Amino acid sequence: MIIVPMDEKTLPQVYDIEQACIEEAWSFAELTKVLSYDNYSYFVACEGDTVLGYAGAYYALDEANVTNIAVLGEYRKRGVATALLRQLCDEAKKRAARNIFLEVRASNSQAIALYERFGFQRIGVRKGFYSGPREDGFLYSYLLDK
Repeated sequence: MIIVPMDEKTLPQVYDIEQACIEEAWSFAELTKVLSYDNYSYFVACEGDTVLGYAGAYYALDEANVTNIAVLGEYRKRGVATALLRQLCDEAKKRAARNIFLEVRASNSQAIALYERFGFQRIGVRKGFYSGPREDGFLYSYLLDK
């Protein structure tokens, strides 16, 4: 498995993963836009020409904010999400971020376990943050070592 930046070639597979894994999925146009923004970075985990999963973040001042992490079901529990999260942290450090923030559905126990194993700390709850279905979002933070 290799981790590389998302590009026009991998975008269709990223879109398919987004639609399969994310309840409030981004459109193809929204995913395409992030390729042109300097304050976003998206990475894909690949084996050959197959995209196993992807992760993205945007950057504002000295903060990174994870937008999405998704891995196809058949590739879960193989370290793909961990490798993608590590890549986002490395990129955040390169961009001089001091903290990484993210929100996760309160019911997404697999993602919560990943973030907590990685060292993220829950710092708050956003009541009713998600729709379809309405659900609280847990807010997490990770302090990057310089």
